[in-house]
Amino acid sequence: MNPTPAQSAATTEIQARYKAFLANSNPNAFGLTNWQTSISTDIRPLAIGGGSVAVGACDPAFWGAAAPYEYQLV
Repeated sequence: MNPTPAQSAATTEIQARYKAFLANSNPNAFGLTNWQTSISTDIRPLAIGGGSVAVGACDPAFWGAAAPYEYQLV
């Protein structure tokens, strides 16, 4: 009920990316870090709130087959 500034910023970014994706089929929105397109041989994850994530940092075993990451669907 009382989000931290970081939580509020993450929520705002996620909403902006969803809105851009729904409008343009592209999650990049004005003022946010450009999220480059990934392909099966070149994965480019993006940390919401800025920065980057190393490929392999997301451990699929944590969620199992119930919630695959987008790169597992390619």
